[in-house]
Formats: sequence, C-alpha cells, structure tokens
Amino acid sequence: MGDLSAQAAAAMEPILRQLQSPDNTLRNEAEMAFNAAKQQPGPCLDALSALATSSQDEIVRAAAAVLLRRTATDLWDRLNEPTKIAVKQRLLAGIRQEPIAANRKKLCDTISVLGAGVVARGGWPELLPFLFEISKSPSADERESALYIFAQLTGYISTELEPYLSTLHGMFRTALSDSEQIVRAAALKATVSVLNHAESAKCAEFEDLIPLMLHPLSESLNAGDEDLARKSIEMLIEVMETEPRFWRNHLPQVTSAMLTVASTTTLEEGTRQLGLEFLVSTAEKLPTACRKMANFVQSVIPVAMAMMLELQDEQEWYAKDDDDDDTMEYTNFDAGQESLDRLAIALGGKAVLPVAFGIIPQFLDNASSWEHRHAGLLA
Repeated sequence: MGDLSAQAAAAMEPILRQLQSPDNTLRNEAEMAFNAAKQQPGPCLDALSALATSSQDEIVRAAAAVLLRRTATDLWDRLNEPTKIAVKQRLLAGIRQEPIAANRKKLCDTISVLGAGVVARGGWPELLPFLFEISKSPSADERESALYIFAQLTGYISTELEPYLSTLHGMFRTALSDSEQIVRAAALKATVSVLNHAESAKCAEFEDLIPLMLHPLSESLNAGDEDLARKSIEMLIEVMETEPRFWRNHLPQVTSAMLTVASTTTLEEGTRQLGLEFLVSTAEKLPTACRKMANFVQSVIPVAMAMMLELQDEQEWYAKDDDDDDTMEYTNFDAGQESLDRLAIALGGKAVLPVAFGIIPQFLDNASSWEHRHAGLLA
C-alpha cells in the first residue's frame, strides 16, 4: 500500500468504526463524513478496498466490503486506471486471505457487483481466469468462493461466459462431487444459475450433471439439514420453471427422489411441500411426458391426498374465520388440496380422475377417520 493509500485508509478507518456506534449522533456524524469522502472517489474506494482486505479489525473489514459494494458501481468510472487496478487486485487477493467466512462472502458479493458492471465492458479481464484458477484450489473456501461468484455473476455476463461453457461444465462436474459439502452446495447454485440464463440448446449439454445435482439434496436430508435440503429443492424447481426440457431424459430418477421427500412424514412440512411442488411443477411444465411416464399420476395423487389428511382436530381450526386466511400457516393440507387442483388442470381429467376416483371412495367410507372423509369430500 502506497503512502497516499495508507493515509486514505487511516482517515477512513475511524469513520467506519463510528458508523457501528449505537449512538445516533455519532453515527450521523460518521455518515456525513463518509458522504464527504465519496466526493473524492479515488481515495474513497482506494481506502475501502484496502480496509476491506487488510484491516486488523474484522468489523472494519466487513463494513468496508459492504460500503465498497454499495458505492463502487456509481463511482467506478470516475477512478483513474491505477486506482481501478489496485482495487481489483486487492479484492481478488482478499478472498484468498480472509479467514472469516461471513467477511469472505461480503468480499465475494462486492466482486460480483463490481464484475457485473465492468466485465461486459472488458474492464476486468483477469476475473474469469482467476475464478477458474481458484475453483481448483486445495482450499475448500477458495473453491466455494469461485462458485459463489459465478452464481452471482452469470445473470449479468451470460454472453461473456458462452465461450467458457465447456470449462464451466467440467468445473461443475468436479465441484458437484467435491469432498466438502459447502463446495457441493455452491456448485449446485452456480450450475442452476447457468441453466437459468443459458440458451436451451446449451443447457442440454449439462444434462449429464442431473444425477450429481441431486446429491446435495440427498446428502443434506441424510445429515438432517433440512434448511439446505429446502434450498436445494427450490433451486431445482427454478430450473424446472425456466428450462423444463432439461429434465426430460431424467424424469423417473428426479420424480422418484421428490416422491420420497414429499411422502416422508418425519420431514418438516416445508420440506415435504417443496418436494410436492417440484412434482406439480413438473406436471405443469411437462404434461405430455408426465402422462406417458409409468406411475407418475398413480404415485403423485396419493401423496397429495395423504397430505390432505394432516389436519388436527383442534377447536382453533373449527373457529377459524375466513378473514384469518392471510395470516394462517400454509399447511400440508393446503399443499395437498392445491396440488390436486393443479394436477387436474395440468394433466386433464382423463389422466387424473381414474386414479382419484380409485382413492376417494376409500376415504369417504372410512368411518373411523373424519380426516379421511373430509379429504375425500374436498377431493
């Protein structure tokens, strides 16, 4: 760091500390000081990038990274070339040096926002080669960072990434099989981001990754990490919504996995509902394939109807007013009932009614369970 950079950083650091103050007066003074500092974009971004990557105080590093992300895009074109180079170099070095995961994510976010604005203009030719390099790093943190940034950037530089799709395919294949869970999860997110933004013909080249894309889901469920499992399913639903044909050759495998999720009663409601949502979205996006697929309707309808049984015989349920609908929790019963409607619309009566009418009489005739009779009537 040169003398001028060191001076700018030394002047900025107390401002960043004061911005964290619980005292409104002190914090307002710091905000005014920071706004004044932005009037000199070069020293301001120079100082923020230096502090984000070199301060001994982790709180200052975090604050500097966040403020750099928020200000860099607006101020970037007012910087001279040496300052631009220094900021970019510090950021790339910073994600390799930062020991705290949360701060490293903030640096990755800053790189992503800045990259989104300058890569397409040829303003950061080193970025993509650097990301490909650290995607092969012995450090799991660096591998995760590369994938995290790709996931953030893809929507902004999809054209620039087209020549690298083959390289990305190989990188994702390796990362989805990585020994570290954080890398596999980041790989799924990056893969989904590319699929959501690439042309359909290009997406087809990634079809062989589908079995690997299911691994983070099964592994998180086996580990009892349902939050990660839900995030995985949500990402897979995204691809079904944006690129349904991507799944056609692997529907039996994918639907089998989601049927298991939706029907496993030991899982949390939100997890099971997302499993069912994937299946219903599949029926809506690929109705012909679902009608032709052996046992799709015969498997999904019973799962939806089974969810409609999951009501508790509680006085609060009877006393519920229609005006309370907006505040009521979305239950498995709601998911099952809505799914039946959507499946019938998507697949048509000829496919759905024979299966439904094979189950409904059994529900209606169940004298010992009001839940069965209630679900049968509504179905």
